[in-house]
Amino acid sequence: MSPAVFFLAAHVVGACVDPRQYGATPGGREHVAANTRAIQRAFDGGGCVTIAGGDYYAGDLLVRADTRLTLAADGRLLNTINVTKHALLYIENADNVTIDGTGEINGRAEDYVVYYDPSDTRLVPSPPDGQRPRLVLSQNASNLVIRDVRIHNASDWTVHLVASRHVLIDNVDIYGDYRFPNNDGIDPDSCTNVTIVNSRINVGDDGICPKATAGQGTLSGLVVRNCTIRSKSHAIKFGSPTDEDMYDILFDNITIYDSNSALAVEQRSNGSIWNVTFSNFVLETRYSAPGWWGNGEWLTLTSEPRMKPSPDYGGSMHSLRFVNITGRSENGGLVSARGSHGSTVSDVHFENIDIVFDQWSNYTTGALCLEGAAGANIPCMGSFDFRPSGIEDSSLCEKNTYNYCRTPSVMRGIHFVNAHGVTFRDVAFTWSDGPPATPAYWGNQTCIDSDSTSTGISDTGVTCNKRT
Repeated sequence: MSPAVFFLAAHVVGACVDPRQYGATPGGREHVAANTRAIQRAFDGGGCVTIAGGDYYAGDLLVRADTRLTLAADGRLLNTINVTKHALLYIENADNVTIDGTGEINGRAEDYVVYYDPSDTRLVPSPPDGQRPRLVLSQNASNLVIRDVRIHNASDWTVHLVASRHVLIDNVDIYGDYRFPNNDGIDPDSCTNVTIVNSRINVGDDGICPKATAGQGTLSGLVVRNCTIRSKSHAIKFGSPTDEDMYDILFDNITIYDSNSALAVEQRSNGSIWNVTFSNFVLETRYSAPGWWGNGEWLTLTSEPRMKPSPDYGGSMHSLRFVNITGRSENGGLVSARGSHGSTVSDVHFENIDIVFDQWSNYTTGALCLEGAAGANIPCMGSFDFRPSGIEDSSLCEKNTYNYCRTPSVMRGIHFVNAHGVTFRDVAFTWSDGPPATPAYWGNQTCIDSDSTSTGISDTGVTCNKRT
């Protein structure tokens, strides 16, 4: 499987326009109104626009078709709280747009912080998620290039691509405070032929988060190569909106470090997910704190309803490939399809996998998580994390009142629930001698196990190196 890779650029000719000639002024927030008018006037003319010579506060800038925005090394475009309502840069129904240069687009997330919660090592912002602006948002755009720039400190999702086609993100540096929620790195949403290469993502929330939202179309032809990702949540997460199909996807040559979860595919609605390959990964996952997505695991593939089960809900996952993956992790893997909607996970292949289980973070000893929103505290480590989940069956998730579902257990290399046709080749799980004593949540150091609803799974091809 090798989705098409497109390398496109905006067809822009002519001299660049500096918004200062229209009245933009670098400096503080007192210039936001004049800056927004001046930069928007430059965008309205199309062609090349340059941001240079300082910091420019602005808000809700609409980038027109056939525009190239170049940020000089000394140029920063800054989001303005209470001014930007939608996105600092909004690319709507526009073709041939390029954002490049060595300057910076900055969301000023610090302006939204209300207080710090030490129990979850988390900054708490206001307004809540969904009411803070995106930093870069494309809607129904095509031939979009984002290259070489820094995109930092988003107050919500950093780059959100919606129903867009032929997008290239190359050599981009994305950073968000590790304590700040909802600052996803890149969210390709119902897009076709998106390529993300040679980029660095370091955020508190999900790093790269493909999704397919109802009414926006399927997601296909996503290629991610040669990237490094750090996340206090999932480094890579599919979903949770999976209302439409997602297919023909490749993640290759990826380094994941210091993250709460590495590879997560969360099928939660009517759309199915198939023909996905994860290859040539080096990963490191360690548990962070209860309030973040993830549970210190290297792998989680889960299919269940996000809200409450409905008769027409039946998306599934199949044809998933995991090849040439090495890593160190504090928790095991989970592959699961639960609930009454008939979903399954099938045709999953693991090849040349080498995962070492260890314990080294500050949160793994004695950390407690809620079993459900109204449930009891359980040990976080070793538990199975099904969030977000709308399952109301108390035998599957006790007291699940708000999409919050963990079940107590001990970790395995991979635990399978309602999975079918799983194959292994040259897979090794090693339980480290690093901890002074064998952690209780390691249980019997089981590498592969499955429940009674799973079929076509054996441990042939798996080497299990237990701590003695």
